Amino acid sequence: MLKTVKIDNRDLGLGATIDTYNMFTSESTEDYLIEDYNSEHGTDCNYDDFEWTYHHDEIVKELAEARAKQLARDIDGIVSVKVLSSHSPDYYNFTTDWFVAEFTVETDTLDKIIKDNLDKWNSWYMKHWLNVVENAKDKDNCYIVAQLDFIINELTDGYIEEECVWSIEEQASDIYFDNIEMEKRNA
Repeated sequence: MLKTVKIDNRDLGLGATIDTYNMFTSESTEDYLIEDYNSEHGTDCNYDDFEWTYHHDEIVKELAEARAKQLARDIDGIVSVKVLSSHSPDYYNFTTDWFVAEFTVETDTLDKIIKDNLDKWNSWYMKHWLNVVENAKDKDNCYIVAQLDFIINELTDGYIEEECVWSIEEQASDIYFDNIEMEKRNA
């Protein structure tokens, strides 16, 4: 049976994150842009020679869309994910960027995955259920949120370590490049 539920991605743990604070850990996008500028203009400019404009809200929105597509593509039981809104915290000390989306799920598929992994589910459920209930933004759909959290973070081997951030790295890099502007300062 298909069911559509509204879920805050923070309720789904690290496997659904769009953490811009840690997303861009490789070489600096700005360094690439400066190097390209210097090569094109025969100059030796550095970061301080430019005015920089970052369209952070758009970066977060596009990362949310990329993560939504990835979850719908990679996780059995998720039929589609439609991003409703994306957000950034005032400070990154205790939280990160997030999105709220409508997840359309096949409940029979989720139930079968749980049944096929019942021992792992029971162990996970005993440790995490109270936390899921306390933190869930949509109390009516806690069980579906718990199922998805379990599947995304416990059953997909290596998803968090290898694929969570890196699976959208190429898209993230393009998103970042598309939403940053540099303008040469007058000397």
